Amino acid sequence: MNTKKDAGMTNEAVLIQSVICSKKVKLIAHANTSLKRIKSANIQFVPELSSIQINGTLLKELIVIQGFIKGSIIVDGKRVKNTTLSFQEEVFCEGICPGDILKHTNPFLEGVLPPQVLPNEGHEGSNIVFKVILSIQATVIREKLGTISVTIMGDVNENRCKSSLNQTLVVSCDEEKEKDEDEHCYDQEIDTDFPCLDEDFKD
Repeated sequence: MNTKKDAGMTNEAVLIQSVICSKKVKLIAHANTSLKRIKSANIQFVPELSSIQINGTLLKELIVIQGFIKGSIIVDGKRVKNTTLSFQEEVFCEGICPGDILKHTNPFLEGVLPPQVLPNEGHEGSNIVFKVILSIQATVIREKLGTISVTIMGDVNENRCKSSLNQTLVVSCDEEKEKDEDEHCYDQEIDTDFPCLDEDFKD
């Protein structure tokens, strides 16, 4: 490949992922759970981070992010119940459309709020509100076509458009023949270009 001969400036068409909007979004997951015969104040929610599910929907100039996180309710050091906390957040992003692409980072746990105990009047037990705060970076991308000026050094495969030729089958002289059948092949003067040609093919 002659790089000096092939080198030259040219405009190349490229696919560009243009960022339309990027924002940090806080996701407040919460659930209201009823627990019976709870007298202790030592109540906590332990989230299971691997259970987080996030789904995003793009509307005109609006990102809707929905999902949930699962976890365990612990009372006095003992797990008494499993529950799921859900979240939904709407984020305004100017210029975005439903046909754009939404990407987000892995969720980060900002914190777990202390459970909020609400007395359940007239009924046994209490209502408890659990909240977990997560955060992600949501980015909306739009694919566009563009051109850039580059220096072409040459084609990596200069033969990409050429058809491959059929290879010629080469048959070698069999040196395993019996001596009385091929003695003439070795006693006569050998043509170095075409050794051991059969006499029938000679002029």
